[in-house]
Amino acid sequence: MRFSSLIPGVVFATFPLLGQEPAAPAAADELRTSVREWIETMQKVQLEEDNWEKDREELKGYKEGLEKEIEDLKQQIESDVLPNFTLAGFTSGRAAVHPGSPATAAVVRELFDRLHQ
Repeated sequence: MRFSSLIPGVVFATFPLLGQEPAAPAAADELRTSVREWIETMQKVQLEEDNWEKDREELKGYKEGLEKEIEDLKQQIESDVLPNFTLAGFTSGRAAVHPGSPATAAVVRELFDRLHQ
């Protein structure tokens, strides 16, 4: 709810007060204080709602990025761009096991290529 849309309601709600007899100065001050506190509270609520909306949009973008990355990794696995190894170093269908460091992976790939020539 936008704060600016609430102002006409506040003005309209004060119309019955205008038709009454003049209130004691203390009651008028109390009313002013209450309205000021209410406005401050509504401003804080609006600020929090705006912050939540920004955070929600940021997290939505982050989630979409992660989902895209997951999909890309799945496609790499399916297209055998990433080698599939068992613990013995032989290929094993779709069971992907991380080959270790890049240097170790290069040694295993070279060995694999020599065995399949």
